[in-house]
Amino acid sequence: MELLLSSDLPAKVLADLRNLGIEAEIDTGASLEKSVQRARREQTVLMVPVQSTDFQPEVLRRAPGVIALGKKAFDRSGLAGSVATILRGFYPEQYLNHFSVLHGSGPSQAVFRAYENLSMQEGITIPRGSHEQFLHYGKTGVEELHRAGILLGGFTRTGRGYFVERRAAGFHILGLVLQGVLEVHPEGQSCIQHRVGSCFFIPAGFRGFYRANRPAEFLWLHIQPGAFGLPAGGQARKTNSFRAATFMQTARCFLEESRNSESDRSLVLQRLVQLMELQIYRLVRSFGFDKSGDSGREKLHQVVQKIEEDISAEWSVPKLARIAGLSVSKLYREIHQHYQKSPGSLVEEIRIRHATELLSHFDHKLQQVAAMTGYADSFSFSRAFKRVMKVSPSEYRQMTRSNQK
Repeated sequence: MELLLSSDLPAKVLADLRNLGIEAEIDTGASLEKSVQRARREQTVLMVPVQSTDFQPEVLRRAPGVIALGKKAFDRSGLAGSVATILRGFYPEQYLNHFSVLHGSGPSQAVFRAYENLSMQEGITIPRGSHEQFLHYGKTGVEELHRAGILLGGFTRTGRGYFVERRAAGFHILGLVLQGVLEVHPEGQSCIQHRVGSCFFIPAGFRGFYRANRPAEFLWLHIQPGAFGLPAGGQARKTNSFRAATFMQTARCFLEESRNSESDRSLVLQRLVQLMELQIYRLVRSFGFDKSGDSGREKLHQVVQKIEEDISAEWSVPKLARIAGLSVSKLYREIHQHYQKSPGSLVEEIRIRHATELLSHFDHKLQQVAAMTGYADSFSFSRAFKRVMKVSPSEYRQMTRSNQK
């Protein structure tokens, strides 16, 4: 379950959330205190109505994350359309450790407010007719993006009245304007106008706002601090020297592939993210940032490429370290920082991803698949496969063949 609803929300809200692909449930008959306790046990986000007589901020602060539906955000017929737009592409991690308020401010717009420790982090006003598409689809694609240091990304098409206020958010924003003009107003500084083809960088810790006063479309990415050699903070920047067409096409391909139901979707998404990473490095350098900070990830790309070129080879940690030009201890630190894995787990994951392709599209026996992916026998291969994929190779083959039929 991704979202727990308090008992005083109507069933139509639940239906609308499920139509958005969100795994939600109403905590029927439970008090707010009981719902908060359940949310804590299950580490899930709690949704409540702001206008409820049972609304108790001091109780809600104990929940892992809260989405409060404010004025005109819903009624007995369900969620306001503008609020549904904000929740499309929902995934829980975005709301954990935050108190978020969604307002459906009349028929024209929705307003989103996110708080951390009761201090507002961001506020977003979205006019009617806006359309937002996240790169991921539900949970599909999230892991691949996070592994690269991309917390969230998407395309936004909007118009006059679009307004985002930020107060020291803990992530960078990289973006590309595809249509119209996006104005960035750092607090205490002059406005930076971004027109078609312009790329923008908004640093973590940024205080100010950005807005569109006419129809506009842009691609945006929330980047984890420390990724891609970006500095911890700094000033908002602009560049027109980056050739953005290929980057935009890659992002659109990722968006479309995340909605694909083919059995090899995960592998395709992984390849697209690797391509996006290289393009982001180029974009970062076009802003004039020092290239030295991104060398670690580029060296890891070389390691991954070598493993993929010869899946069945014996890949010891010292051998991988020599390919990367790093010491063994430095390799461990770099892989853990960028992939949250050990070198052995990274090799195993690459091998198993290759094995899923063989199982999905070919009739090789398990012993053959094991040999082709670097395992001594079918037993060690099956054990590794189940550790990564949570099902046995035979079960995976059966499931993917059924889906293809």
